[in-house]
Amino acid sequence: MQLVPSRLRARSVVPCLALLAACLVACAPEVSTARMGGIFPAREPACALELRSGTMAFAMISSFDTVGTVSVRGNEGEAPNAPRILGLVKPEACALGGDTVLINTSANMTNGMQTASHHSFIVMRRKAPGGASPQKF
Repeated sequence: MQLVPSRLRARSVVPCLALLAACLVACAPEVSTARMGGIFPAREPACALELRSGTMAFAMISSFDTVGTVSVRGNEGEAPNAPRILGLVKPEACALGGDTVLINTSANMTNGMQTASHHSFIVMRRKAPGGASPQKF
C-alpha cells in the first residue's frame, strides 16, 4: 500500500533540499582561523593592529613572520575594511600574536540562492631582532 504517490514525494524533496542548503549556508562559521608558521603568545583581544593591502614586497617578507590566516564571511558587497569585518578579524589576529593584517583576497560569491562576501586576511608579526628562538619539547 503506497500512501504518497512517487511524483508527490519527488516534488517535496526539492524544497527540502533547498531548505537544507540554505540552513547549511546560514549555519556556516562566520570566522575561521588557521595558525601557520611560528607560534607566538596571544595578545589582548583589543590589541592594536596595522591593516595593509597590496602585494607583499621583499622588505615586508623579510621583516615579518606569517603567523596565520583569518577568513570572514560577510554580507553581500561588504568591503574587507568594513568596521564589522575588521571587528571580527581583530580578536582572531590578536589571539594569533599578530600585529599586522594584510588583506589577501576579497570576493562576492553566490551559491544560487544567496550572495555573500568572503574575505581572507594574512596575519603577520614583526620579526624579533635575531629571530625567534626555537621551541623545545
